[in-house]
Amino acid sequence: MKKIKVLHYIPGFNEGGIEARLLDWYRNMDRSKIQFYIIKLNNVTSDKMLEIEKLGGKFYNVTPFTPHTFIKYIKQISHIIKEINPDILHIHSFSTGIFPLAIAKKEGIKNRIIHSRTTDYLPNEKNKTIKKFLKKYTPKFATDYFACSKNAGKWGIGEKYNVKIINNGITLELFEFNKTTRNEYRKKLGIKKDEILVGTIGRLSPQKNLPFLLDVFYEMVKINPQYKLVLIGAGSMKEELEEKIQALKLTNQVIFTGTQHNVWEYYMAFDIFLCTSFYEGFGTTAIEAQATGVNTFVSNNFPEEVELTDYIQRLPLDYGAKKWAEIITETKLRKRTSKDTEYIKKGGFDAKDVAKNLEKFYLEKGARL
Repeated sequence: MKKIKVLHYIPGFNEGGIEARLLDWYRNMDRSKIQFYIIKLNNVTSDKMLEIEKLGGKFYNVTPFTPHTFIKYIKQISHIIKEINPDILHIHSFSTGIFPLAIAKKEGIKNRIIHSRTTDYLPNEKNKTIKKFLKKYTPKFATDYFACSKNAGKWGIGEKYNVKIINNGITLELFEFNKTTRNEYRKKLGIKKDEILVGTIGRLSPQKNLPFLLDVFYEMVKINPQYKLVLIGAGSMKEELEEKIQALKLTNQVIFTGTQHNVWEYYMAFDIFLCTSFYEGFGTTAIEAQATGVNTFVSNNFPEEVELTDYIQRLPLDYGAKKWAEIITETKLRKRTSKDTEYIKKGGFDAKDVAKNLEKFYLEKGARL
């Protein structure tokens, strides 16, 4: 049997959610039957990229799309598609995904997937008008339609097409609660026994609405000064957040760790997981947090699909910081066990199961050629 060649197109390859999902898929697929190729619009090397390469995946760097590089960008994409002649093209970007889809259609690539992973643009997003225009026409060049949630499907693809939901699975054994790991990482972060650790994980970017999260934390500290906050991730807003922390006089209670590649161990140290995003295509961190059994509070901009347990609460941003703080501080901290991952598996978010379902889809599509 020939290997099914799947060509993925991704805006960049750093340490984000799309990258994590591609790695999970490739780890858990039969790589004697499926070969991953990945086009990325940057020249950055990451740990996830190196692992995919070790597994046999191949990467292609392409000049980032701008009006000045358009012709070069199109030529590079065309060359790669002709060289690989993939059985399946899987697009993970609405911003520029229309171009490889159109090229692939012209080159006779029969299976062309567009995968919607978000539900909105930021109010001040660059080139939003152009992006909206491209998004409108992108589905016309695809043959199959994926989304990480129902809302992401409606936003990116619309109700005209048959959208297949691909859950953002996680590697469950990594997220099984471990008390020894909890104690180790609390010590590493300098958290005392009587302190309550609030954690958030993600890019320090406008989408995550982190100034509001700091306002919530400030109100929590007013109720109980034993709270500490750890921000795990890197991004453009760090300096702005540091200034706000200083203005709120929270310098001694907030910890920045930068990007961490073993986030599951940090979840163990948390008492509360908090995320106040303006929008989320899905919000895998909410699944990860519940897998470790930690009390989880997120904005209701996370889709309903993340509610897999009775210890997650989705709260409206218009409640305001004070009400958020009251709800969080009044919620009893639960006793966590390694069995909490069972809720996640039952919900369909085991990375192994997701990868095998997707593998079956790829193989069936490839076999029809």
